[in-house]
Amino acid sequence: MDKIVNMIVLKQIDQEREGEQIDRALLKNVLDIFVEIGMGQMDYYENDFEAAMLKDTAAYYSRKAANWILDDSCPDYMLKVNWICSVNESKRIFALMKWFLMQIVSNASCW
Repeated sequence: MDKIVNMIVLKQIDQEREGEQIDRALLKNVLDIFVEIGMGQMDYYENDFEAAMLKDTAAYYSRKAANWILDDSCPDYMLKVNWICSVNESKRIFALMKWFLMQIVSNASCW
């Protein structure tokens, strides 16, 4: 079942990369289940999902880059690579900010 769930989640991530709208709350809930299965430890998430996601991400961007190299001029290729890097960096920063905020709220409620 893990492989089916991984495949569905990775397909959703690819769809979002292509500009489609996905249900991010549902995706987050599914990923939270990986952590819950591991009794709050990240081992299950890291070994069963994250490894597959990183492999899929590398394959996705390798395919994109190969197509861009064939279809675009060098300046256009570089613009696309720069755009992808900046978009992904913005998503990482947003996710980290949200995580830090949740940690602060969680710790504040313990006082």
